[in-house]
Amino acid sequence: MTVTPDPRIVVVTTEFLRGDHSVLDFTYAFRGAVNDVVQARPLAGVEVDLFYALEEWETAGWDGRPDVVDRLRVLARSVVTGR
Repeated sequence: MTVTPDPRIVVVTTEFLRGDHSVLDFTYAFRGAVNDVVQARPLAGVEVDLFYALEEWETAGWDGRPDVVDRLRVLARSVVTGR
């Protein structure tokens, strides 16, 4: 079963892809959206993948962050496009 990402997560993810948010700002915006979503249901699918990728970005050293940002952008595209 595929879960469609919550619209609040889609909005903040779209803003990140447009360049409206840095990764740090996206982290805060995403967590705000997640806090709302998990009041109604657990995260699922790509929402979970994005959550873990942001956690990975936070713990990565400076040398590892560019690769994680690339992964975040791929995941973000899948949230926005539904693929």
